[in-house]
Amino acid sequence: MNPWLQMMSPSTNIRLPASGDVCMDYSPWTNWGVSAPGAGDPRIEHEIFTTIALPGRQLGKLTQIVTTLLELTERTHTDLDQVINPEQAIAIKEFKTMVEEIQSRKQAIKQSAEDAAEIALQRLKNVDAKAFQDLIRRESESDSGIRSTEGEPQ
Repeated sequence: MNPWLQMMSPSTNIRLPASGDVCMDYSPWTNWGVSAPGAGDPRIEHEIFTTIALPGRQLGKLTQIVTTLLELTERTHTDLDQVINPEQAIAIKEFKTMVEEIQSRKQAIKQSAEDAAEIALQRLKNVDAKAFQDLIRRESESDSGIRSTEGEPQ
């Protein structure tokens, strides 16, 4: 062992690779579709997650249902503010605010995607007008249900 490391080791906490315990808190941003331990049958969880409903879609549907039920309740019970307690009123207000924020962000992202597509299309039109027209034609045909590719009979 290096004598300098021996002299420094009591005063410093040096951890070289494979020199002892490693404390690492690894929290990835996504779980890549792997269900949490104890969440049920992993095959069922994976199947639902990958083919039926991602968590965002599930949350969107639940939000839509709760919003609908809340609107129906407010319509049939005009005195709802007087019937519920203050905590419930706060929860309803916070839920409505959350839904508005979600819709606002979704609209901003959608607008950003539209702006980016418009810029890309304009750039393609300026660089290669024929490729632009071909792309517009293909998209128009695919929107109308007509699928044609070169060399295939229509």
